Amino acid sequence: YTVAELFDPATERFTPVTAPPGSPRRHFHAAHRLDDGRVLLAGGEHVDADSRAIVPLASVLVFDPATDTLSPLAPLPQPRSLAAAVPMGDELLLFGGATPAEPAAASAAALAADGHARPLATMPDGRLFHTATRLGDGRVLIVGGDDARGEPVASVLLYG
Repeated sequence: YTVAELFDPATERFTPVTAPPGSPRRHFHAAHRLDDGRVLLAGGEHVDADSRAIVPLASVLVFDPATDTLSPLAPLPQPRSLAAAVPMGDELLLFGGATPAEPAAASAAALAADGHARPLATMPDGRLFHTATRLGDGRVLIVGGDDARGEPVASVLLYG
């Protein structure tokens, strides 16, 4: 089945991209282009067809534009959705979001282009629905979002 589509602006047409077997449809995931042109799709969540429950995902896929294919990589250490993501060289930095252990996560992780993840420093406040922006000097500006109660997080962070 289709989990992604390619849009060609010249023809204004969409072309489906077939998912690897067992890959659920996802939303609230992180997707970013790597320096080599491939795109990492990390985490997110999906709705279970039977129970209709929202299920967080740890799965990671990579899209290769040379072959127009999606391939699975090693999963994240824990499911994560709604993370703010910033590409940094061959890694995708994931800040906060929601995990099964943290409804508004303070944890962060770096996802390498080969799919392996490593933990990053924990943020002082958990947050989701926030932004993360890579600055010209390589640091990351993390702004806003909501805490686990749905209240706005007032702090602004600099990572790096």
